[in-house]
Amino acid sequence: VAVVAVALFLLAGCQAKAPPPAAPEPTAADRLGAAKTALAAGDAAKALAELTEAVRLDPASAEAQLLLDTCAYKLGDADRGEAALRRAMTLAPASPRPYEALGVALYGRKQPEAARAALETAVAKGSTNPRTYYYLGNLALAAGDCHNGMESYRRALALDPAFAPARTEYESA
Repeated sequence: VAVVAVALFLLAGCQAKAPPPAAPEPTAADRLGAAKTALAAGDAAKALAELTEAVRLDPASAEAQLLLDTCAYKLGDADRGEAALRRAMTLAPASPRPYEALGVALYGRKQPEAARAALETAVAKGSTNPRTYYYLGNLALAAGDCHNGMESYRRALALDPAFAPARTEYESA
């Protein structure tokens, strides 16, 4: 009996061990968190890769779409950025954030009328982002509307008194 027990013990040591369980795949939230970390570190390319996966895992994430837009613009892909913003608008129709971002992006692409429409929509949806009002002020002044330009800069400064670009433009106007 002792010999059989020793033989069984030795044979048991030769048995193939079950592999350890695989690490769980990252979730959309994990990917979103990794993208935010990469963005904070200035690595837009890594953030874009993480956000692409986050959107694949959770296509209904408006936040991931907004950040995807940010990364795409930083990497020079304005068309992809705008497409991500338009998806974010459908995912969060009451949010001013995609309209704010689109307005700023269109402003940068020298499309003033489209930028103004997006920024005014953001205001109508309750924007509290001083940049929204800053860019509206710039657009108003460029169109020769000093009164609305000044009012937009005042609103931007009311939201963030330390927002230097709005202060500079307000004082210059």
